[in-house]
Amino acid sequence: MLHEQLIHSFRRTTVQIDDGVDTSDWLPQTNGILQGDPLSPILFNVLTHEVTQRNGRSKYVHLRRRHGHRSDRLRQYTISTRPLSKWTERNDIKINEEKTELVVFRKGGRLTEEGNVKCNGKQLKKTSDFKYLGITIHTTGKSFRLHIRSRVMAATRAMNEIRNITQLSISTAMDLFRIKILPVLTYGLESVGEYLTYKQMEELERVKAKYLKRALGLPQNARSRLVYELSRETFLIEDLRCEIMLPANDAYKRLLKDLHEKKTSIPEEFYTTCAMQDRTWTEANHEMRHVTTRLAIHGFHHKVCGNKTYQEPNDKCGDQDKDSSKTNEDGTGQRPNPWSEDEYDNDNVDDDDDDDDDGDDD
Repeated sequence: MLHEQLIHSFRRTTVQIDDGVDTSDWLPQTNGILQGDPLSPILFNVLTHEVTQRNGRSKYVHLRRRHGHRSDRLRQYTISTRPLSKWTERNDIKINEEKTELVVFRKGGRLTEEGNVKCNGKQLKKTSDFKYLGITIHTTGKSFRLHIRSRVMAATRAMNEIRNITQLSISTAMDLFRIKILPVLTYGLESVGEYLTYKQMEELERVKAKYLKRALGLPQNARSRLVYELSRETFLIEDLRCEIMLPANDAYKRLLKDLHEKKTSIPEEFYTTCAMQDRTWTEANHEMRHVTTRLAIHGFHHKVCGNKTYQEPNDKCGDQDKDSSKTNEDGTGQRPNPWSEDEYDNDNVDDDDDDDDDGDDD
């Protein structure tokens, strides 16, 4: 058979390692093919060719179909796994029933006992989601909330690996973002982009805003609209629209509209600050970057205001300052510092902060 000839041709494969400086001797490859080799899916298709050529009336399971249907059809799949098991034995392939899981795609509701499927006499474990080629798929087939969450977490972990980011120039920091963070964050978006909701796109947008705040030496509860203006960066969903052709569905249009509306609400005084006029703070090893950017964002208003939460200066700040000067929660009479290390822990902007941007209004 064809697959036997392919297996035989790979039994005496040798590889050579080139690290850019020197090359190794030829080494025998004893197991499989190279990781990420484009031959992998081709060989799989050749191996399973006999199975996929069968139609729905065949005794074999059609692998091109989703492995989930209405519960009244699942009994047929219990029967059809028997000849599939025999086919795997004939071709020296073993099905691991412990690792094999069953997902029934449905609109909702619970599965009945008829939804059980057995393989080699063992009942397959049912799950509500599974990861296929790096994309987490839910039972509805159109919800990718878990996939977006996993991508955001993976991008945050990659972000935490970049140390002393405030010592890099802004251009270098953004190059690192595009090289190291963006591929992790956008994995699989070409396939699931049209199904993303407003909230899911908002989660993706927060990742770039969070990265920019770290690069600029700003606290995570700083307004994202100001951060984008300081760094002169475009919104992430706009970048994805150009780079991976992210579909412009209703959620995309609504989010982009809201983001631009927030940007237009920035007061004119912000554009007259030193950070917007003098761009030397964007260069590498600028010791006063965090001072310059924070002066533009909040002007250190918390130093003279008794309000514990982040807010813009208003007419009530004086009253709050008078009340706080008399006493505080500890009864010491000292003015509370809303940006203290105990409250926000933002003095060290390079800390591993995996929390969500709860204070970010964007």
